[in-house]
Formats: sequence, C-alpha cells, structure tokens
Amino acid sequence: MTWTLAVIGLLTFGAAARLTRLVTTDTLTAPLREHLARRSGTAQLAAVAARTKPKKDQDKAEQARLDRRVSRRQTTLGFATCDWCVGFWASALTFALLFRYNSGAWPWDFNAVQTFLYAITVLASSYLIGLAAEVLPDGHAGTDPAETAAS
Repeated sequence: MTWTLAVIGLLTFGAAARLTRLVTTDTLTAPLREHLARRSGTAQLAAVAARTKPKKDQDKAEQARLDRRVSRRQTTLGFATCDWCVGFWASALTFALLFRYNSGAWPWDFNAVQTFLYAITVLASSYLIGLAAEVLPDGHAGTDPAETAAS
C-alpha cells in the first residue's frame, strides 16, 4: 500500500508539472497567452492615450478605470507565464485530488495533521516545479519545422 501511494504521489507530481508547463510554455496554449498579451498591450495603449489628452478632456474616473483594466490584464498575463505561480496552483489542485482519492475527504475537511501534510506537499511540489522550470529548457528547441526540414 505504501509503495502504491508513493507511485501515485510521483505521478501526481508529474501531472502538476505537466499542467504547469502546459499553461506557461506549451505551444498548445500559446494562442491563449498571445491573446492575453495583445489585450494587455491594447489596454495599456488606451491608458497612455487617455493620459496624453489635455487635462480638460480627461475624465479622472475613466482614467482610473483604464488603469485598473491595465493592472488586471497585466496580472493575468503575468500569472499565465509564471512557472512558480501556476506550479503552486497546479500542485494544490492535483494533490487535492490525490488526497481526496486517498482519504475520501477534501483538504478543507482534514484534521490538523492532514492539513499540514497537504500544505507541505503542495509547497514542496510547487517549489520543485519552479526549480525544474528554471533549469529545464522550454521544450521548443529543435521543434521548428523549418529546422527539421533543413537537416
């Protein structure tokens, strides 16, 4: 039983790492990240344009709204490209499912010891995923069809 749980734990860690890579660097989700970047850039241009108008035309409430929009979109884009951020949430999700499978309870229904074990598991897993993301290549090297055809 113990070795089975260890194997399932390693598979869960692998799933969290893969989910992190899928969100942050995979070509499959690149269009989503590009869309977020375009929306963030468009909002930033609108806010800058509103600031450069003469003061009498500038509505302070509108400027504040544009600034909040820029901030939200930049935060979303930052999250979608941050291995450390996505790694934490992917670990929390996958290990919550593992703990649910193993004990029949969700993390918020745990006693103090189970909650502690869940927390340190998620923190350690997300830390290892963040380190791996910094050390490992992004996975796009040598996958360019033009490079493959030329060789």
